[in-house]
Amino acid sequence: MPARLHPPQWLSRLRALRLRGVLLFLLFILLTVASLSACTGVSAPPTAAAPPAAPTPAIDGALPAAPATNGALAQLEQLHTTPQEAQIVAGGHVFAPDTLVAGIDLSRMDVDTARAYLLDLQQRLSRPLDVELDGARTTIYPDEISLQLPIEAMLSEAIALNQQGQPVRIPVQIGYDTERLRQKLQNFANDTMTLPTLHVLTDTDSIGRSFGYTPGQRINVEVALYQIERQLAAPLGVRRVTLTRSPDPTIPAPRATAPQIQEQLELLAAEWDGVVGLYLHDLASDTTLATLNERTVFSGASLLKVPIMMHAHMTLQRFTPEQYGWLTAMILDSDNQSANDLLAASVGSTGTEDALLGVQLMNEHLQQLGLSHTYQLIPYESYDYLVNVLGMDIPMGPEYEGEPPYTFADPVIRTTPAEMGQLFVLMDRCKRGYGDLMTMFPDTITPTRCRSMLDLLTKNHDLTRIVAGVPAGVRVEHKSGWVDQMQCDVGIVRSPAGDYVLALYIYQEEYYADSSIADPFLALLSRLVYTAYNPVLMDTRQ
Repeated sequence: MPARLHPPQWLSRLRALRLRGVLLFLLFILLTVASLSACTGVSAPPTAAAPPAAPTPAIDGALPAAPATNGALAQLEQLHTTPQEAQIVAGGHVFAPDTLVAGIDLSRMDVDTARAYLLDLQQRLSRPLDVELDGARTTIYPDEISLQLPIEAMLSEAIALNQQGQPVRIPVQIGYDTERLRQKLQNFANDTMTLPTLHVLTDTDSIGRSFGYTPGQRINVEVALYQIERQLAAPLGVRRVTLTRSPDPTIPAPRATAPQIQEQLELLAAEWDGVVGLYLHDLASDTTLATLNERTVFSGASLLKVPIMMHAHMTLQRFTPEQYGWLTAMILDSDNQSANDLLAASVGSTGTEDALLGVQLMNEHLQQLGLSHTYQLIPYESYDYLVNVLGMDIPMGPEYEGEPPYTFADPVIRTTPAEMGQLFVLMDRCKRGYGDLMTMFPDTITPTRCRSMLDLLTKNHDLTRIVAGVPAGVRVEHKSGWVDQMQCDVGIVRSPAGDYVLALYIYQEEYYADSSIADPFLALLSRLVYTAYNPVLMDTRQ
């Protein structure tokens, strides 16, 4: 049998063009007849229209089979009729070729058919979405976040672009309740976060110790929202998103516990060749967190100027400019003569003998406050005058006072870390409107005056002990002092994570407690306590 010959391609196209011309001519005849029938009142017999087949949506650019249409419209689609021609025939919008909405090719579809495809897409997007993290899981249900596909809005936008002759590329545009989704993710983030971890930091080049922490980790909710929104808008594939944690500095840093603080203070104190006295009191909880030889009696030195300041406020309802000058010089410059002048003024007089009366009255007040080992038996630098010139018999403190270990404390001016710390606790309570100071001296001690005393203590010129152990800008209300063999500093530190009273004393029996050695050690103790409240954030990027 001879081989069958196929017509050349150009001949096929010519035949198609001829067929198109014939069909257009027939269409013209049909329209003319219909028009004449309308004019003469004769109706054309109705023709049965085949119902459109249920659409099978095409996702992400795949073109579905065209839905069944009736007579003339079906013929026009087969001939690649333009949308404008289709509108004339069908009386409604037919989407232009290359119209992509939500990843679906709507080319040459009428609006109802396109809507059916988008409704099917909405069903696909309405499946639950699982969110996972290290074995933990939560499920996002479309109804709980009011997930919707704005079908009518997307169709309207596509029609408008068709009418303007512009290309149509409309991505999936889902709508949902952002706040509900954010709250659900926030709850999941809180349930799955890891807490910060506290560490003890030591320096190989020094004896210093401090507390540090690695930050807690939590889901970044804003990043998770972005990931989940992308998955919510994807109709295909597994409905699952796997999240990760990242360091979150907003998770509160941990504070060292009282046993942890005590342990580290003991380790650091063991590095000092001598006696370390320490008293740490938390003001928020009104509890003592750590102590070292807190009842050992030390020389009072210039720290007794804090009781003198308080005594002056107890006995003088207001200060003259001269008296306030003495008060300022005593606290800021640790001036001994100004302290003696205030003691004399507290009994309404002047001179060393009257200052001695002021000292005796102050000791009575301190005893009333329960501070049995805090006293001053003579004014500053007055022993020679009172004993050798006036021949007075001045009592002395006992050789061994308080609890061991014992120090060779000054026999006429003494205190303990715990009692001096308690004095600052009393001032803080008074500032807040309650406590023994206000109860015992209601006519002269007020919250305003206690606040004024604490404000003055912030101006202390000594920045080498407690202050050196805290960051710049942290408020410290303190007074320091020193004599041969002893250095000390006591005050209130107002730290970001909490306020505390800290009393620090160091003593050496055989060696002079030189400031070049003693001050840095006191600063190390101060830093250790500060980082117990405010641990150092450790770099986790290494």
